[in-house]
Amino acid sequence: MKHPLLLLFFSPILFFGCNRDTAQKIVDTAIEYQNGNLLDKSSFSFHFRDKEYISTRNSGNFTYQRKFQDSVGMVEDVLTNDAFTRRIDGKKVEVDQEWKTKYSNSINSVFYFVYLPFGLNDKAVIKEFLGNDTIDGLKYDCIKISFKTEGGGTDHDDIFYYWFQTETKSMDYFAYSYQTDGGGIRFRKAYNQRRINKVIFQDYVNLSPEKSIEKSTKIEEILALYKANKLVELSKIETEQISF
Repeated sequence: MKHPLLLLFFSPILFFGCNRDTAQKIVDTAIEYQNGNLLDKSSFSFHFRDKEYISTRNSGNFTYQRKFQDSVGMVEDVLTNDAFTRRIDGKKVEVDQEWKTKYSNSINSVFYFVYLPFGLNDKAVIKEFLGNDTIDGLKYDCIKISFKTEGGGTDHDDIFYYWFQTETKSMDYFAYSYQTDGGGIRFRKAYNQRRINKVIFQDYVNLSPEKSIEKSTKIEEILALYKANKLVELSKIETEQISF
């Protein structure tokens, strides 16, 4: 017979193990629904806010390109696993480390959001199942994502919440808190979901608490504010001319 104190002692470990397993299963199913794993051995391009982006990936090795016309000429930024380079009208230019970091973060951020939910199985990701909720009449599973310091990038302190339809595992909503540029919080609602070459891509309405309460709002409160129509629209995140 097992001693009741032993059961009490081990129950938190069992709970957190089950919690992580549940979160992992939900994310895996969402990526399968998206056909996101096709992105890891592929090339595709798209336009976002008057800039062209090109992604080439092969089993975790990536080359991200960003091209746009500026007052100085045609700018081409290239970010790989190892380095960032910039060319203007085909000629390589020197960029100091501060701006290399800013440009790299900007490019990486665009691809991160376009790829979602693919990417949520990166080694630095920590997943936690938070439970269920109902949004706009549909049932959702909520997953919290945080990041390990090692491998989590310069924004490893950011926290994300993702809501997946319980039935389909479609990722319809997510929110995140960030620390850069004074910090803040955002909530995004997906729309224009479409399959291109079997992979799901979607656009987002970008929402935020009003300025007066944004800094004091916790990410745990953001869904309640959305349900109460207390978020304001900042922009639309639209990915155009996808070629895959």
